[in-house]
Amino acid sequence: MSKIIIEFFVIGIGILFISLSFFESDQPYKGQQFREIKALSAEEIDNLLNGDGMGFAKAAELNQYPGPRHLLDDKAEMNLTPQQEEQLETLFIDMQNAAKQLGEELVSKEREIDLLFKSTKADSVVLAKLVSEAGEIRSKIRLVHLETHIKTRPLLSQDQIVRYDELRGYGQESGSSHSHQH
Repeated sequence: MSKIIIEFFVIGIGILFISLSFFESDQPYKGQQFREIKALSAEEIDNLLNGDGMGFAKAAELNQYPGPRHLLDDKAEMNLTPQQEEQLETLFIDMQNAAKQLGEELVSKEREIDLLFKSTKADSVVLAKLVSEAGEIRSKIRLVHLETHIKTRPLLSQDQIVRYDELRGYGQESGSSHSHQH
């Protein structure tokens, strides 16, 4: 008899967990109504305002176009020359300054979109303009990051690029399909 009770208890717990997960999946934005800007998390706002990469340059990063920030972070392991360090620092500072300025613009534009809806007077014409402007700014941020990776690659030897990929976990032993000549 107790085995049957235990089985019903286990089944009941399972149904409860399934019900809770279904209920939670039906509320994906729960709690986000309290955000300063509904479309951006506090972390995303901080990243934009700090000029952080946020994955904008992933196409470059994962295709043997290293980024200056990570190279500088690993400068000892990368055997960077003083000249390379100086050039990478300049590239990084220029990229970060441009990305910060654009990040401020994007946060401001997302705030405008949020306020448009908050006013309960949202209309399609104004919305289309704001969304288009936000998209253009986001594109510019991505371009700044990607172009910096393009400018970085010629500063490195092929061996340094291979080493970078290894340090970042992109090397052949990590499943990379790149073929490297040594």
